Amino acid sequence: YFGFEVRLMCVKLYANGALAQVKLNDLNGAAKSCNTGLHLVKRNLSLLGEGGGNVDVDVGNVAIHQRALVEQWRVRILLRRASARLASKVYEAALEDLAAVLEAEPRNMDAAELKRKVEEAMKMSKLRANAAAAADEGEAGFADALSPKENAFWRDVLEKARKPVT
Repeated sequence: YFGFEVRLMCVKLYANGALAQVKLNDLNGAAKSCNTGLHLVKRNLSLLGEGGGNVDVDVGNVAIHQRALVEQWRVRILLRRASARLASKVYEAALEDLAAVLEAEPRNMDAAELKRKVEEAMKMSKLRANAAAAADEGEAGFADALSPKENAFWRDVLEKARKPVT
């Protein structure tokens, strides 16, 4: 096997490649890079003593430090994959990644902010779908049954639902 530094460098390469792919809007490529990076993280952790491997007593502190480094990169990769999934409108999967990040690092502000964006995008997506369904059903007489204040409220909701989420 390669040394720890080489294995960690491979994880970093896939993680940073995923970041570049997200920036270039290559969302499928970013997801693949993240998946590969996460596979390498799992492999590194198993070689460091998790999942049934053994760690020599003499290098126990080094292995603990190395595990912490690998875990930091796991969190970064999950954040990057969540970003790609948000951009791809795969909201449930993005929330799963963010839940894993927040489980590992409950005070991670980037994950909390991204989770808020995903939840907002989900809400707007549902509003768009409901507005489109209502328009398809041809509820022209429905607006007449509402007060002017209710009409204004729902007009604003529909306008927000038509705007793209950024």
